[in-house]
Amino acid sequence: MRYSMIALAALIASPMGHADEFTFDVVNYSEYRLIRLQASEDGRNWLDFDIGRGINSGDTMTLVWDESTYGTGCQWSLRARFASNTWSTVARYDFCDPNLEITFSD
Repeated sequence: MRYSMIALAALIASPMGHADEFTFDVVNYSEYRLIRLQASEDGRNWLDFDIGRGINSGDTMTLVWDESTYGTGCQWSLRARFASNTWSTVARYDFCDPNLEITFSD
């Protein structure tokens, strides 16, 4: 089976490393609820975004980078887990790009 989630992300603030709050939007276009979203700068250590009970199909959620990531690089890998217990493919993105578009697929 194939499960996909398209997330459109746009940084609202300036590039990483500034003391402002960094946010981006995730839009779930899959047929399954997104139940976990993780980011990794090095591809080995994964950090969870707080998405509460998840992001339902067709819904949008604005997420905020944790202050512990301030001063880090712009390049981060993301992966998502769906209510079907499948993971998206890991993909690397430049979060300093204000026109960023993120697509998850599994």
